[in-house]
Amino acid sequence: MQLSKNFSLEELCATNSKLENRPNQNNINSLSLLVKEVLQPLRDLYGKPIHIDSGFRYFNSSRFMYILIEKGAIR
Repeated sequence: MQLSKNFSLEELCATNSKLENRPNQNNINSLSLLVKEVLQPLRDLYGKPIHIDSGFRYFNSSRFMYILIEKGAIR
């Protein structure tokens, strides 16, 4: 789903993990607003691509990462 000229929902939700990372409608609305008000204007001003590592992370993914950090498995 294309959120703007240069940003797609798939790009903002991309993940390397096998954990579910699907936004609900409220998350999509928030991401659309972020793209409309911040990311696309920044991209237009800068005139070059902007790399987004993590535009959205599902709650369980964030919780899992926190547990790994807490246990010292990752830094």
